Amino acid sequence: MIDFDTFKQQIRKAAHENHACVDGYRQMMASESYTQMLRVMYNNWDWVYDGGFYHLFCRYFGQWFDGHEEDFHAADVFYNEPSEHGFVFVDNPGKTIVFHGQPKVFILAPSDVDAYDKAEVHCRADFSHIHLYGSSYGLLKKGYGKGYDYSRAESWNAFETHDHASVIIRDGICFDFGHESIRAYHSMVFGTTSYHVELDDDSRLLAPSSSYYEKYNKAK
Repeated sequence: MIDFDTFKQQIRKAAHENHACVDGYRQMMASESYTQMLRVMYNNWDWVYDGGFYHLFCRYFGQWFDGHEEDFHAADVFYNEPSEHGFVFVDNPGKTIVFHGQPKVFILAPSDVDAYDKAEVHCRADFSHIHLYGSSYGLLKKGYGKGYDYSRAESWNAFETHDHASVIIRDGICFDFGHESIRAYHSMVFGTTSYHVELDDDSRLLAPSSSYYEKYNKAK
């Protein structure tokens, strides 16, 4: 368990090192509790997540949460537990967590997540497995993703499309078993149709029977 003063010092150091937004930094430093600090982060999430705080979440989030569960829940922030709203942080290898509703899910370490409805999944952790159903959405910098129903995703690794799923694949591999649309940038798409498949000059559409398919299908 990490007390609030230590938590605040960790945030202050990261903010200085990463030139945090001035207004957001002032609000965070004026916070007097976990709940207040988390609400400021919640309202300024774009620059918190992409502005150098991510490594702190990966390293310390479980310690911050331990003993302060009520403060986190009061700020609509959850840890390794299903919620239909708010922000949920996951680092729970070996157990699949299922999400419904409209939460934003952030995978901090290798984990398995199933998302339904309008859940939104963000993954930067290798060896994660993300299954998207319904109208859910995935922003997958790492991990292996599968899209079903009318889900949407943007992936930088390996992704499977099924049913009416859509994906933007960047520097990765797409295994197509059915789709609404596929847009590929510097990627390989394994499928049997070019219908609604857009490729840039550095991408290729290959038949599942190709030698490449066997190689990459084993790697997944």
